[in-house]
Amino acid sequence: MVLLREKTDDELVALTLAGDATAFREIYDRYYERARAVAFSVVRSFEDAEDVVQEAFVKAYFSLKNYRASSSFYTWLYRIVFNMALDVRRKIAKNAKSAASASTGGGGEQSFGGKITQEEISDGGILAGGGSQPLDPFAEYINGEQRSLLEQGLRQISAEQREVILLREVAGLDYGEIADKIGVNKGTVMSRLHYGRKALREYLGNFEELATSLGSAAVGGSKLKIASGGSK
Repeated sequence: MVLLREKTDDELVALTLAGDATAFREIYDRYYERARAVAFSVVRSFEDAEDVVQEAFVKAYFSLKNYRASSSFYTWLYRIVFNMALDVRRKIAKNAKSAASASTGGGGEQSFGGKITQEEISDGGILAGGGSQPLDPFAEYINGEQRSLLEQGLRQISAEQREVILLREVAGLDYGEIADKIGVNKGTVMSRLHYGRKALREYLGNFEELATSLGSAAVGGSKLKIASGGSK
């Protein structure tokens, strides 16, 4: 008899959809730690990260019928966790800003922002996920040295450009979804993405091997456009 832990992700998904609740428990156990690390890398709070993970697995369970095996299950789950974590981060930032404004009569500073900071695009941050292994599916296509160069490149561009690149290339959102999430129009998203990619290409121009890797890495079934500058 084949144990559940020996089955592939897609086999576990099929069993879950067929009504085997223990199969989804195996999925949960298999990816819980990685999902929590991803959530924490965004929200920077163990308590909030735990809440994100629990809600993300619930959403994943009820969305399994929409999962397509053309991309890896972890890539699909990662997008759910990452997007939910970003939503929580923005709510925290909004509440913190409101509280600061109320206590200072509108002049308080926001200490925790909704945008991904330069410091978080580093080892143990968004791309690395806080663990010894890369948690971002896209990071599986590049080695540690190349990932370090990419992180350096992401630190060179503006927070607005960095945000839309991560939402597009890591979270896999389309233009309309990004616009809704960050509260700007679609044209602004396209502009930030265009100039952000251009700046990254210029920074990474001397690293041909990395550019080649980025151009061929697939995230959520779509090709990265950082190096190639192709259609978005």
